[in-house]
Amino acid sequence: KLFKCLRSYFHSIKSHYDYAQDIIASISKAEPERMAIYEKGELYVWSMQCNERGTRYPVRNHIANPDTQSGVYMYLYLLDRNLDGLWKRGTSKHSHLPVKELSESKGLSFLPCMGLLSVADVSYLVALLMMLNPKWTFESLVEAKVSDIDGKSHLFLSDLGMTFSIDKPRAHMMKQEILDDLSIEILSFLFEIRRKRSSLIQKGKEDYLFLAKNQTRTALTNPSRSRVSIALSGYNSSKHVNGKEFTTCLSCYFPSLNEFGLGPRSINHSKIRHTEGALEWFRTGSIKAASIKLGNSRKVAQTHYIPKPLLAAWSTRLVRRHQ
Repeated sequence: KLFKCLRSYFHSIKSHYDYAQDIIASISKAEPERMAIYEKGELYVWSMQCNERGTRYPVRNHIANPDTQSGVYMYLYLLDRNLDGLWKRGTSKHSHLPVKELSESKGLSFLPCMGLLSVADVSYLVALLMMLNPKWTFESLVEAKVSDIDGKSHLFLSDLGMTFSIDKPRAHMMKQEILDDLSIEILSFLFEIRRKRSSLIQKGKEDYLFLAKNQTRTALTNPSRSRVSIALSGYNSSKHVNGKEFTTCLSCYFPSLNEFGLGPRSINHSKIRHTEGALEWFRTGSIKAASIKLGNSRKVAQTHYIPKPLLAAWSTRLVRRHQ
């Protein structure tokens, strides 16, 4: 269930992005009248309306008024063209955007449309990649780089298929993983959006795979591990609504997770990796298989990833089977 929700979340982000890019690419054909107004240096489209007495009067609307479909199309185009996709309050006049922000209540979030990720987006994509590739730890994935010190990409085609290399500092080694189709789709998407918004990347963060808008909406940066972790677990004791603690987590977007005990504070990235190791052990009955799945030694897998009560119960079951 968790995997399906995380996968749906990723596909939602990507569909927003693909939708907006298609609109931007075809804006001249889709909105020729509004584009003509914009190219003249004007910002308003005029129309005639009637009052209760039947008197006609002129009304002007901003060409990028997000209350209309045509306005949304122009909003996306101007946001991409003039602000490199990053809107913030107090946007300057050169953006040619209306004061009104594109509201998410209309079912369209401009961040993924522009190829920009929030910290929550990063958190959920990290969780999904960890389920697909359990050898990758939370810390190493959040701080993964796109290339080595010589500029060689960590995403490349090997003899066995598309491969991604990730640095595991504690193990003092690089881990290479042959990617499945969904992992390729996720990583290709991350590489594409970072290329598109390269001018927004904060100095010193150019090599990081995961980039999210900073808190001031001025640049893209590699978010801290603590912020990424909180977004999945939902634990944030500093937020209160009506005197009650308020948490935002994956189950806010997928309420059905609560039925499976996967509500606030029940999930974190470490538990995901532990679960993948335990599931491999259940499937095979082999500690070695679990260690290979996790990319750890047998001793580490047995000591840290397979709960002792489960190991004892399994051993007892095997003994009884042969009595």
